[in-house]
Amino acid sequence: MHAPRYIFDIDGTLMPTQHVDNECYWQAVHQVFGTAAETLDLHDFEHVSDSGIFAEWCERTLQRPATASEHEAVRNSFLQLLESTYAAEPANFQPLPGAAAFLRSQPSGRLALATGGWRHTARFKLHCAGLDRFKLPLSCSDDAMARTDIMRLAEQQLESGPPPIYFGDGLWDLAAARTLGWGFVGIARGSQAAALRTAGARMVAADFCQLAGLELNPTSTAIKDS
Repeated sequence: MHAPRYIFDIDGTLMPTQHVDNECYWQAVHQVFGTAAETLDLHDFEHVSDSGIFAEWCERTLQRPATASEHEAVRNSFLQLLESTYAAEPANFQPLPGAAAFLRSQPSGRLALATGGWRHTARFKLHCAGLDRFKLPLSCSDDAMARTDIMRLAEQQLESGPPPIYFGDGLWDLAAARTLGWGFVGIARGSQAAALRTAGARMVAADFCQLAGLELNPTSTAIKDS
C-alpha cells in the first residue's frame, strides 16, 4: 500500500507568516505605485496568489496590466520589506510547533510545497524558518496563477500514489483541495479553525504537534460536502 502524499501551503501552515506577508505585500504594491496604503481582504480576489492578486489589483486600480519594470519593482520591494521584518521580528518566521519534526518523519518523495507566494519570497521564508534543509519541491505563483494549478504542479513532483492531502490555513486552500478531490488538513486556531470546519474540513489542528499519532489518509481527511 502506498504511503500518503502530503503537499503543504507555507504561510500560516508551516510558519505563522501569513499576516506579516500580507502586510509587506501590500506595502510593496503601494510604495511602487504611490497609491493609498491599505491591506485588502484576500477573499475579494479570484486567485489568492501573489501573481493573481497583483494582476487583478492592477486591472481594478490602474485599468491596465503592470509593466515588467513595475512588476520587478514590487517583487524587489516585497522581499526587502520581509527581510527588514525578519530582522526586527524573527519569531514570526519560525516553524509552527511540530512542523519540522513532521516533515522529518515522512519518507522522501512523498512531500512537496504548493504556495500562492512568489518563489523568491517563499524561499526566503523557508530559509528563515530552517525548513529549506528538507529541499522539498516547490510550486508557486511564478508557475501558475490559480492555486489549483499550483497544487497540480506540486503533485507532479511526487512519487505516484493515492490522492494527495493538502495542508493549509485558508478557506481558499480548502476550496482548492475540494476542487481537486484531495484530502485536506487545516492548520488554524480560533475563528479561522471554526471557519474551516464550517466549510467542510474534517480535520483541523492548531499545529503539527496535535497531528502526532493520528492516521492521515484520503478517507480521514476527506472534505465534507458543502
